[in-house]
Amino acid sequence: MYAKCGMMMDSRMLFEEIKERNAVSWNVLFSCYTRNDFFSEAMCMFYDMIDSGVRPDEYSLSNILNACTGLGAIVGGKKIYGYLVKLGYGYDPFSSNALVDMYAKGGDFKDAVRAFEGIVAPDVVLLNAIIAGCALHECQRQGIDMLNRMRRSGIWSNMFTLSSALKACASLELPELGKALHSLLIKKDVILDSCVSVGLIDMYCKCDLTKDARLIYALMPGKDLFALNAMISGYSQIESEDACLDLFIQTCTQGIGFDQKTLLAILNSAAGFQADSVCKQVLELSVKSGFLCDTFVVNSLVDSYGKCSQLDAAARIFDECPTLDLPSFYLSYNSLCSTRSR
Repeated sequence: MYAKCGMMMDSRMLFEEIKERNAVSWNVLFSCYTRNDFFSEAMCMFYDMIDSGVRPDEYSLSNILNACTGLGAIVGGKKIYGYLVKLGYGYDPFSSNALVDMYAKGGDFKDAVRAFEGIVAPDVVLLNAIIAGCALHECQRQGIDMLNRMRRSGIWSNMFTLSSALKACASLELPELGKALHSLLIKKDVILDSCVSVGLIDMYCKCDLTKDARLIYALMPGKDLFALNAMISGYSQIESEDACLDLFIQTCTQGIGFDQKTLLAILNSAAGFQADSVCKQVLELSVKSGFLCDTFVVNSLVDSYGKCSQLDAAARIFDECPTLDLPSFYLSYNSLCSTRSR
């Protein structure tokens, strides 16, 4: 209870008061630490557990493998897994899932595939881990193959599986498969999930089906910044500047807000549309929101003003921008030089 409320110190104090600790009490603490991203503390507690003479079980070891994943400590994770095998938990599904997830997120993806192939009966959690790893390592085709393997084996995919598959469809520009996944999402009645909706918007935009993407965006009951950025970036990528700017103007009145990614997409569209008035508005927003300290926003402002033939304004932004480190200075300077040479 304390840990779920973020009160880790209180949780630890209660644990210290337990006189006879067993694997269950240690596991509760491990789970609390890993769930709250206190990975180093979880590792230290694990070694304390071993020193105290308590034998870890499969839940202890899967939690510690998750901590190794969070730390990116692949070598340490391999040692933990060796210890796990020694204790006879090598085929435990929880530990197998944690091992594949660790390799997929932080190690050599080939190790993740080898670990996955060594499991006789993978479940949906394990397949989700390997498909997400495919997306992370840009092995999109392999991710689609894993999805097909899941369907052939009779394992029902869940929302997380389909979200990962949508990323693969977007990267490979596979609209037909993306539409098939969309149909499956409708059948599963998870279309209103924000994460999945953003995945669909991104997939349709990258497959040059912006009308379908806009329909998904319009049907979202609670639009958020992620959905807005996906839609605006989609318009910007296909150089649909007017639609991009119109959407941004509409959402400004809805209180969704904006971030660096939003401003960069808008500036890109303003440059293509040669809308210097939009550049001025973005400049004002950047000053008010503090994004004028962002190197990428400054570079984009300089570039966009230049493409709008506003060379004095571009030079002024460069001269008045906050102090930049050397790499950032060269980026902004190159943008200005490029602007003057046009």
